[in-house]
Amino acid sequence: MSVHLTYPVLEAVRHLLQFGASVEVTGPPEARAELLRASAEIAEMYGAA
Repeated sequence: MSVHLTYPVLEAVRHLLQFGASVEVTGPPEARAELLRASAEIAEMYGAA
């Protein structure tokens, strides 16, 4: 199943983190990079290597 979502503000893609590994963002690259940054912040906060 595929769903197309758009966000007016790039940082809003962070809302997708609530779905964990159940969602894959395929583009644009800036949205993927923002999720990577947010995930790294969470991992650092909780001490993940």
